[in-house]
Amino acid sequence: MCSASRAKHNEPRSPLVRFENHVRIDKPIDAVFAFVADFRNVAKWSYSVQSVEEETEGPIGLGTRYHQNRRHGQQDFEVTHYVPPSFIAIETLPGSAPAFRMRFRFVETESGTMVLNAGELDTVSHRLFARFLARKAKRDAATNLYKLKERLETGTATLQDGRQVTL
Repeated sequence: MCSASRAKHNEPRSPLVRFENHVRIDKPIDAVFAFVADFRNVAKWSYSVQSVEEETEGPIGLGTRYHQNRRHGQQDFEVTHYVPPSFIAIETLPGSAPAFRMRFRFVETESGTMVLNAGELDTVSHRLFARFLARKAKRDAATNLYKLKERLETGTATLQDGRQVTL
């Protein structure tokens, strides 16, 4: 291996954690999309998010910005793709850490809506730790999707931190 290749190979890189999950919700696609696309609702189905505030005025759409308070930090993000009722994507704004990208695809089924969630999380941790983080991120995202399902289908859910949320 030449020294240039070796140097490039040894450069520290920020591992990118990727995950995908899905859940079927017994509600119409329009209702599921509207609830998820209003990211102020995330604290009602994601235990690590304490609150989300919309930073822009007007209807939700491309460019809508949010500020979220998490159990461990804060982030600013915006809607980067918006195709109701089938697709929405968000991405953190520069300066927010950890940086992430999330995509939600909604597919109408005979008995409701299939929600497919894919995410990417930039980490600054060692690559071996990033593998552990990837498994944890996938597991946490899956748990959150099931809390979303529970919340939308029954009107209530108990989050992992003990918070009881209702519609």
